[in-house]
Amino acid sequence: MSAAFPPPPPRPERNADGRLEIVLDNERLIQDDAGQWVPPAPLGGSQPDPVGQGDRAPMPRPGYTPDGRFYHDGSRWLEVGRDIPPPPREEVTSPAKQPPLPEDPAPLTPAPDRTPSVRADQAPAADAPEWAVPPEPAPSTEPEADAVDQGMEVERASLWSRARSWWERGKTKEPGAPQLSPAARKEQRRQRSWRTLLASTVGVIFLSGALNVGAFVVSHVQSLVAPSHRVVSTQPGPPAAAFPEQAAKGFALRFALAYLSYDQDHPELRAAALAPYLGQSPASASANWNGRGKQQVLQAFPDSIQIQGARAVVMVDAYVSTGRWVYLAVPVVHDRGTLSLAGDPAIVAPPRVTPASPPASSADTAVDVPLSQQLKESVSNFFAAWASNDNNKLAYYSAPGAGASFPDLGGQVQFVSLDDLAVAQTTGSSRGAVAKVTWEDPVTHARFTQPYRLTLVYSADRWLVQRVDATAGGQSLPSKGGT
Repeated sequence: MSAAFPPPPPRPERNADGRLEIVLDNERLIQDDAGQWVPPAPLGGSQPDPVGQGDRAPMPRPGYTPDGRFYHDGSRWLEVGRDIPPPPREEVTSPAKQPPLPEDPAPLTPAPDRTPSVRADQAPAADAPEWAVPPEPAPSTEPEADAVDQGMEVERASLWSRARSWWERGKTKEPGAPQLSPAARKEQRRQRSWRTLLASTVGVIFLSGALNVGAFVVSHVQSLVAPSHRVVSTQPGPPAAAFPEQAAKGFALRFALAYLSYDQDHPELRAAALAPYLGQSPASASANWNGRGKQQVLQAFPDSIQIQGARAVVMVDAYVSTGRWVYLAVPVVHDRGTLSLAGDPAIVAPPRVTPASPPASSADTAVDVPLSQQLKESVSNFFAAWASNDNNKLAYYSAPGAGASFPDLGGQVQFVSLDDLAVAQTTGSSRGAVAKVTWEDPVTHARFTQPYRLTLVYSADRWLVQRVDATAGGQSLPSKGGT
């Protein structure tokens, strides 16, 4: 592979003072008023001495400037076209036409030095050989033209030789060093790469080991100087997120309303209602329904829930338009704050109902008959005031501070009569009692007799109602109020 050809020498440029300036052999030269190329004058104004030898300073070599506008004959500069005729353009050899460099590893052959030395008493350096130059053009019949061509070729060869010397100087470490073949140079680079990689690996391993040892020593010293005291918390960690029971019941109830309502004439209504739970696929739209029949949920409520971790099964009781109850088990899963179906719902059996036990005889608890007859009128007035939401009468017959325990019945019933009142025969200022009250529905005029448990207290020389519980059915008479 041939070496790259060096760039041509620089061209003269005009500086800020309007003078031509050129850099040759790392030396800056300026053309003076006489046409001579001299080093720039210092700030003092005197002409500098380039080599420090006074009038023995070397003169520029004979030849043309790179732009061909000036020629130096060894003692002065001449302007081409005014002082001397221009050289024939076709006889000027361009640097781009220089012969290519020979292939490595063949050594380059120096050519005889045809350029004048820099100084008469100083020989060229041994490490700057002059390279072969192209053959000289054929001599012209005109003596002046021959002199111009010869000077131009000499100057061009000198500049080119110096450029080649600068280019090759970095490739030759020592004068006379043997040239290596491409294979030898490749092997040398490979060995150098392996040595570099090995040194880097060893350095990294050594540095890592040093850091580990240093960290161990520092931690050991710290433990000796100031031993740490670990505090183990005995407080329990934050509890796991509780399953959202109420939200799961509401989710299952809404799903059951959509799942148990269907119409064979409008199946798209059921599919739209189930889309938020099952998606938009055809299988999800049918939700295991064959597309026949018509049913509407009239009433539904969540009955019970069984929770296991993040999953639960909610029982929903639904009363449908066909006049029957349907019980649907809906599996629900809770994941990252959202609820979704954990599987397909299923129809299940209704909850088991235990038959009511026979009413206990009131003989189990002694009844204070005189007191029961005495308080029957006041307790009757209490129930009448409660049904009509008469707050004044309700406050008169109820114990102090117990008014909030008797919220408005909202006109659902009208008081008809107090059929029976049995007050327990006990001591103290608080007694229990059972009252049987007959109510009438103001819309249908139907009447129902229902038992209530009362708590009576003695205050301000009167027995007043303190509490009413609707849990007295089938139970014996309490011995004391509130029990």
